[in-house]
Amino acid sequence: RFEPNDYRHQARTVTEGAYANLFGANPDYYRIRLNAGDTLLAGIVYDSRLADLDLAVLDPYGQLLSASSRAGDVDLCSVQRVPLAGWYYIRVIPSLLGSGSSPYDLLIGKTMDRKKLGARRWGLYR
Repeated sequence: RFEPNDYRHQARTVTEGAYANLFGANPDYYRIRLNAGDTLLAGIVYDSRLADLDLAVLDPYGQLLSASSRAGDVDLCSVQRVPLAGWYYIRVIPSLLGSGSSPYDLLIGKTMDRKKLGARRWGLYR
């Protein structure tokens, strides 16, 4: 439902919330509008037996602000108090292109309170 979104200029607009059953075979870009001082928490849940996905948050100019590249079924990125208002980008990409694909769920919130996000049900809060 978000394709095509393989490049930053094709990023699909998202808001806070959960997006289930997305597919990570190639890069996926999403964008969210933030105000200066906002906080962003993004997470993905996927099956690492199928592929290793990496998650990143980029600023309005495409510069990396936060990245999670560990192997496992859950990746998290957070940015506290973004410096300026604008569109921020969330990138989900296979760690090695062509190395496999996996469905994933994306969770986005403008809070660092994982309980408030309902992240326990997503396996993001223990």
